[in-house]
Amino acid sequence: MATLDEHERERGVPPPVILIVEDEVHVRLDAVENLREAGYRVQEVADADAAVELIQSKGPVDLLFTDINLGAGMNGLDLGLWACQTCRA
Repeated sequence: MATLDEHERERGVPPPVILIVEDEVHVRLDAVENLREAGYRVQEVADADAAVELIQSKGPVDLLFTDINLGAGMNGLDLGLWACQTCRA
């Protein structure tokens, strides 16, 4: 996996924040580990409700990486639509 551009690091540009929403623990942990090793700031949650709470409390993220089937509650597609509407407001 490619890492963040060295020039961005030298200029002091903070790495993007990626929010991973995945209910399967092993899949989520693998994704988090790989992205952190590549230099990204990663936040992780197991469901859409937790993602909504995190975005509302900490602000928008640069990239939302979500599973489609998240169990009970909002699915990943609905979460993505909600995030787009929220971040544009």
